[in-house]
Amino acid sequence: MWLTNVSIRRPIFIVMFVLALVVLGLQSRSRMPRELNPKIDMPYVTIVTTYAGAGPNEIETLVSEPIEKAVTSPPHRCA
Repeated sequence: MWLTNVSIRRPIFIVMFVLALVVLGLQSRSRMPRELNPKIDMPYVTIVTTYAGAGPNEIETLVSEPIEKAVTSPPHRCA
């Protein structure tokens, strides 16, 4: 109710107050650092497996899957 009464009785005060907030907001925005392409480090591991004389299915089930399970397992916690 206080804001409504002030707005009706002193409209110039409210206009100047809002204008000051807009100016401060624009000034703050211009000082804020921004990057188009921020540096992001994504952790990844590449593993290449070969098994002479085996087909793709055998390589996947015998070699690749056990390595993937070992690599993606959660880290061990220290006691």
